[in-house]
Amino acid sequence: KNGQKMSKSKGNVVDPWEMIQKYGADAMRWFFYTVNPAGEPKRFDEAELGKKLRQFLMMLYNSFVFYDTYGKKSASAGTAAKVTHLLDRWVLARLEATAETVTKELERYDVGLAAREIEIFVDDLSRWYIRRSRRRFQKPEAKDHEAASWVLGHVLRELAKLMAPFTPFFAEALYQSLEGGKDSVHLEDWPKAKKEWADKELLQKMEEARRLASAGLAARATANVKVRQPLRRFTAGSAALTDADKEFLHIVAEEVNVKEVRIKNKDASFAELDTVIDAELRREGLLRELARMVQDLRQDAGYAPGELVHVVLDLPDGLRTLVGGLNDLKEGVSAKDIFLGKEQTKLGKMDAEISTKLEEWPLWIGVKK
Repeated sequence: KNGQKMSKSKGNVVDPWEMIQKYGADAMRWFFYTVNPAGEPKRFDEAELGKKLRQFLMMLYNSFVFYDTYGKKSASAGTAAKVTHLLDRWVLARLEATAETVTKELERYDVGLAAREIEIFVDDLSRWYIRRSRRRFQKPEAKDHEAASWVLGHVLRELAKLMAPFTPFFAEALYQSLEGGKDSVHLEDWPKAKKEWADKELLQKMEEARRLASAGLAARATANVKVRQPLRRFTAGSAALTDADKEFLHIVAEEVNVKEVRIKNKDASFAELDTVIDAELRREGLLRELARMVQDLRQDAGYAPGELVHVVLDLPDGLRTLVGGLNDLKEGVSAKDIFLGKEQTKLGKMDAEISTKLEEWPLWIGVKK
């Protein structure tokens, strides 16, 4: 890693079999594809190899786990015609652009650029598409759950094909874990262009929406306002988006956690966040903090996503007055019912409980099947 040639006399030789045993052959392959251009001397750093495993292969594996947990496996190819959601259309357009670039770079024998293009796509898939689509998958009754399931399954299958020449074992494991394929990913044809999914304008607008979201979150950090605290308005400048692009601005509003996003001008450096927190916003912020605490307890108790449970809250009078009714909380944490006060329930021992604080108020929360 220091640029010195490996030599037994220097004691800096790395045993490749030890690295393969520890990290896997495909992680080693991916490291050498992406560490620098082909033909140049390679600086080997075990820490960077571990980072490739975590930040790429494990990220993609976790994307599959999400699909396996929440996706509707029976979604058929005919579902493609029902794809209308902005995020679904975007990820298919990104997949199309990625496949085109990877094919072009491989035909130019530039394995490094091709591999890095796949890396960027996997990051977009995990950190944007799946994160922004989480609620759609976790509510099977959602009208577009089947379409979203088909889209994610299709994307993972096409990714397995794209990765097959690079990481043959990982690609095969991913492919075999998905339904409806051939005997092996290595018997598949190379992904063919699907021009009906290509949409450069959509990609440009989503890229701008992500930039605006980053600007809004940066403004929050500067103002020292937690992301869970809803705010009224974020105003920004953009040359690519206008107030008419409501679907994109809705995504920005959800990401920044504001009620409204407005485009004031085309100055990309302009960003203004309304940080006034009125009583309504304050209540929403407190409820979101309570919801996070309950969700953490659900996870500690090992409940399945969406499983209905009893929730018990022991809140001081000041906090109880501020949060008011709890119907919003009940729906958000999949609760059968919410009991107020430890003594107001005969549920017995809780499956999980915690005594903690929310701002200046001490409180206790318990969950029980």
